[in-house]
Amino acid sequence: MLTTIVAVVSDMHTGSVVGIMPRAWHAYDGHVIQQNPLQEILYAQWLECWEAVRQLCDANPDAKLIVVNAGDPVDGDHHETTELTTQRIDEQERMHVALMQEALKTVHFDHVVDELYYIAGTPAHGGIGATSEERIVRTLLGDSASGGTRALRVLRRRVNGVLFEVAHQGARPGH
Repeated sequence: MLTTIVAVVSDMHTGSVVGIMPRAWHAYDGHVIQQNPLQEILYAQWLECWEAVRQLCDANPDAKLIVVNAGDPVDGDHHETTELTTQRIDEQERMHVALMQEALKTVHFDHVVDELYYIAGTPAHGGIGATSEERIVRTLLGDSASGGTRALRVLRRRVNGVLFEVAHQGARPGH
């Protein structure tokens, strides 16, 4: 049976002062945004997790890798918060893309064999209709993301006979 590795991340909230971000970020306007002490810890743990996934992939060279981002990749500009590294949503999205590109490179993600999914998070963070998730996944997948939405409300997928159902938020009463 084919080995499949499923790696799920969620709620990165890139752009928040308590969200993950790259080491030093060179913004569009030329200023440099540095990690705060909490972000340094988050980033180190982020790298450690992806290194563990890489080791699994290396131990199973014929394995397929499925990466799922289960919502809220960026923090957005919401609830009149002042706890943002930048209010520019496009800058937050670029930071997130850089983090994911680094992770995908670490695990030798193959855009032909492996799969990448983004799940719609909350509108306060990802925008109405998951606009941030949609732009991010299209940037990461390039031409392979043409046509149709790539930011799913729910991912229902059988992997080696096991049903996965991944959503940002679980069922609510009445749904």
